Amino acid sequence: MLQRLLATAFLASLTLSACTSGAGDVTAPASRMPTAQGASNLLGVDGNLVSSKLLGRTVGIPFDLTVTAAIGPAGGTLSIPQVGFTLVVPPGAVSSTVNFSATALAGIAVAYEFAPHGITFLKPLHFRQRLAGTSGSLASLEGGYFQNRAQVNVANLTASLNETMPATIVQSSSASAGGSSVVFDIWHFSGYLVSSGRK
Repeated sequence: MLQRLLATAFLASLTLSACTSGAGDVTAPASRMPTAQGASNLLGVDGNLVSSKLLGRTVGIPFDLTVTAAIGPAGGTLSIPQVGFTLVVPPGAVSSTVNFSATALAGIAVAYEFAPHGITFLKPLHFRQRLAGTSGSLASLEGGYFQNRAQVNVANLTASLNETMPATIVQSSSASAGGSSVVFDIWHFSGYLVSSGRK
């Protein structure tokens, strides 16, 4: 009986450690993380991922492009202008200053990796991608979450996604803003892309 209690306590401490490891910048425990309205968890009962077609770039980028910014509770933005991408961190999304990074993956896929890996937010961040310079079906755009870049095939514009979220196409009233953009909310970090439909 004592051995069973000790084993249970040990497993509980491992679970707590796994949930809080590297959590210095994490602003909300994953168990309380809100689910984006309309988001679909694509993991089936057997753990398989669902394939998706990706929005592509008309001109690929030859190497990863990474930008960083320290953003605190007042909010801010992180942009990669070369590829028409902006991440908006609204006020109150984090409770302390976080060193954000965003990396546009090399190639033609509209796909990005974000850090700190595993961080969750008190309010959703806004992923915004200009559609100028992209190719693919705009009729069924949605956001897609992937845990690591091995899930993204940049050569044939497909990916195996863990989760999708509804996206909106926003038309800019300013010609200098680059025309229309696809926008969706994200609550946690790893990788995100723009999907143009299921494979």
